[in-house]
Amino acid sequence: MIEYGTKQAPVVETREESRTEPVAYKTVRRPNATLAVGFEQVVQQGQNGVRTIVETVTLTDGQETSRVEKSNTITTEAVDEIIEYGTKQAPVVETREESRTEPVAYKTVRRPNATLAVGFEQVIQQGHN
Repeated sequence: MIEYGTKQAPVVETREESRTEPVAYKTVRRPNATLAVGFEQVVQQGQNGVRTIVETVTLTDGQETSRVEKSNTITTEAVDEIIEYGTKQAPVVETREESRTEPVAYKTVRRPNATLAVGFEQVIQQGHN
């Protein structure tokens, strides 16, 4: 009896695959002397960048047998987010109470009196300022 081989030679293919990944932006905080303490403002919005990765994939009989990174480049740079925070101290407001006394002129009231002779006057109550 003689046996002979029927097994086919493995089919090996290679192909390139590319994928993208986000590149996170950074947040930068910086002081602003014109902004009051406790306040913040976003000066520039952050934006993620993009990284492109190209890999060579080897398949043997349709099954992946290796994956090698061919390139890894940042295709779009991330834009930093810039936040300014206030360092300006609020002005000190001082409130004080003051009082003063001002004279108020008194009013002279004249009224008729049937018991006094014509041309005579009598002070009933002395006025004060």
